[in-house]
Amino acid sequence: QDLGTDERMPGPDPKAGSAGGQLSQGEIQGVVSQNQALVRRKCWQPALDARAKDGPSTAKVSATITIGPSGNVDSVSASGGDKDFPGLSSCVASRIKGWKFPPSGGSTTVSVPFVFAAQ
Repeated sequence: QDLGTDERMPGPDPKAGSAGGQLSQGEIQGVVSQNQALVRRKCWQPALDARAKDGPSTAKVSATITIGPSGNVDSVSASGGDKDFPGLSSCVASRIKGWKFPPSGGSTTVSVPFVFAAQ
């Protein structure tokens, strides 16, 4: 029986939840990967440049993204890193707001960790 699963997936993705038509982990990861360099350049680099001389050189920001059926980001919240890098998580969140995901059959909520380190 065909449940209308995505042809490219060898069966349902257990991480995508049980609701039909959600984005696959691969589709989400693709968009995150495409945008990671920009987030690093626009958010992490300025935060790193502004830190105290003896401040840490790494940060972790966790973002929770809700993607609507159209592929637009309905909501995003990000936290982490602000103790050492004020404004880093809000910068990451504002960048994610403009991302475009593939359309799907329903809303998808996903957590994305960003680990930043000085090059």
